[in-house]
Amino acid sequence: MNDSCILSGEIRLYGKSTVRNKEKAIHSFEVACHRGMAEACVEVGLIYEDAEATKPLAFERYEQAIDQGSISAEYYLARLIYPGQGGRKQKKRAWEMSRRACSKGFYEACAGPM
Repeated sequence: MNDSCILSGEIRLYGKSTVRNKEKAIHSFEVACHRGMAEACVEVGLIYEDAEATKPLAFERYEQAIDQGSISAEYYLARLIYPGQGGRKQKKRAWEMSRRACSKGFYEACAGPM
């Protein structure tokens, strides 16, 4: 069931075989995220990053994904905390998170949190 929520979110977000509907995509990802699918938490976090008003929700979803074992979420959260988006700058913590994600195989993080 959880995988179907992620698929539903992707279909709606990218308009695969249907009209794009960001709100329905967010809903599908949120359902899967709250059911324990870290990948869905990351996907909805990426959507929330797009607007300043929803950046705090991106923080929450990345933290939730990290708690669920997501490696990529560590990097995406590091990108937010490095410049202080949504709070104070946490450069040292951001670099540590990026290094950890890189060492676990998320190579996008190897260049750092910038």
